[in-house]
Amino acid sequence: DADKGFCLSKAIQRVRRTEYQRAHHLVTKEIFTEHGVEYFYWRLSTNHKNYGGKEVCEVLASSTGNKAGNASGLSKAGLYHVDEGPSIPHPNCMCQLEPAIPK
Repeated sequence: DADKGFCLSKAIQRVRRTEYQRAHHLVTKEIFTEHGVEYFYWRLSTNHKNYGGKEVCEVLASSTGNKAGNASGLSKAGLYHVDEGPSIPHPNCMCQLEPAIPK
């Protein structure tokens, strides 16, 4: 029974973290839009393990969204338009959205 409680606790923690991040990303995109930020970067969590570039978040951090390909003055790796940006791609995702400001 103790093992089941521990597993349930970890499952609840994973759901709570995932839903918190989902809400955080949604609000972050809304704030970007309100402040005229059109693009953002998908940034890996500092706790993200290295999977050799093949894990979904690593792919997002190195790819470019369709609309972001037209952005000028911005580095393209991990760049997305707020309208097309990815949502939480997997449970427990702790990656962040960083505003992209042209220089």
